[in-house]
Amino acid sequence: MTLDSKSVRFDFDKSDIKPEYRDILNRIAGILMTLKGYTINVYGYTDDVGTQTYNLQLSQRRAEAVRDFLVQAGISPTIMSAKGFGKSDPRVPGDSEQARAANRRVEIGIVDSKLLPNIQPVVPK
Repeated sequence: MTLDSKSVRFDFDKSDIKPEYRDILNRIAGILMTLKGYTINVYGYTDDVGTQTYNLQLSQRRAEAVRDFLVQAGISPTIMSAKGFGKSDPRVPGDSEQARAANRRVEIGIVDSKLLPNIQPVVPK
């Protein structure tokens, strides 16, 4: 799930969810509570400032902060995972402040884990 300009972004060297993102996360949780048969992957990222080791830890804290917020909003923790990717996979390349701000983010992946009934595999002849 990519929220573009409404994505959950973080201040430099912070993992606290800013008040302006609480509403979107609550809306996401509300929608997800009406669905069944899925898992949620929360992915954290950082900008390119700092060491890879530090940024992996910071991105993990960001992912966990969003996961914890969704749990507080009513989503079961058993269907969620949180993983930090540090400064890998920047959304916006470059070292400008705008690029770095865009890369300090969390993305949420929703995976449909239901198996479709009555579907037979295709066997080549």
